[in-house]
Amino acid sequence: MPKSRVFLLDGPADAPFTVGKFAIPDAMIAAAGGESVTDGMYTSWGRTSWEAVAPANPEFLVLLDYQTGNGAEDTFKFLQDHPVMSQTDAVINERWIGLRYEELTPGPAKIDAILKMVAAMHPGLN
Repeated sequence: MPKSRVFLLDGPADAPFTVGKFAIPDAMIAAAGGESVTDGMYTSWGRTSWEAVAPANPEFLVLLDYQTGNGAEDTFKFLQDHPVMSQTDAVINERWIGLRYEELTPGPAKIDAILKMVAAMHPGLN
């Protein structure tokens, strides 16, 4: 099965905050059958630019859901309205999952989060 190109976003911002190669969610994305488009960032968490993310054309989004307002849905709406991210496969095809902070940080919740990512990224495997 080919790996999905995945972008993890920690909320809407002028400069996106995301995971790098050394963050636990990068390994979680890989375990779920994806490949983080920011895997080349040699950091745990850090900022990048929309102009760096969009050309990688993510096929799937992991959106951090802090459970305020409409949570990850607000973040996805931000991406739908964004001039470059709105053109990516993940946004066009509405392929995303919202995961809570505790699901993306060390602890037992990340096991279920990996299974949720697998189900969302590869719906035919259920």
